[in-house]
Amino acid sequence: MNILVTGSSGWLGQTLVPRLVRDGHKVIGLDPEPGPTTEVVGSVVDRALVRHLVCGHGIEAIVHAAARHKPHIETHDNSEFVAVNVQGTLNLLEEAVAPGSKVDRFVFTSTTSLMISQKIRDGRAGVLQETAFALNPLT
Repeated sequence: MNILVTGSSGWLGQTLVPRLVRDGHKVIGLDPEPGPTTEVVGSVVDRALVRHLVCGHGIEAIVHAAARHKPHIETHDNSEFVAVNVQGTLNLLEEAVAPGSKVDRFVFTSTTSLMISQKIRDGRAGVLQETAFALNPLT
């Protein structure tokens, strides 16, 4: 499967991209920061770039892990939070459903705050896994 992973240089992306590649997927990593798991240095805010990646690489799934969050409060303007977290997400969603798109799966991670919280690290909290109960999605 051809998968676009946004936020590929981040904490989650650096873990997820190698795993997807090991599982046999072709992964395009997108992040404004270069890194070993990032193939394309750019932003989800750039709609033309998102369109090019989705269409040009036959993307079938998007894992959206790009975000501005708490660590960026001191270094980034509020408008960048809106641009990345809102407009960037909208760009990805709109290109995922655009005519000719092959995308039929979209995973939005929303935040890594839970996954990297001290309670998780200390074993005082757990992460709910889909194997805990039968999934019955609403349609």
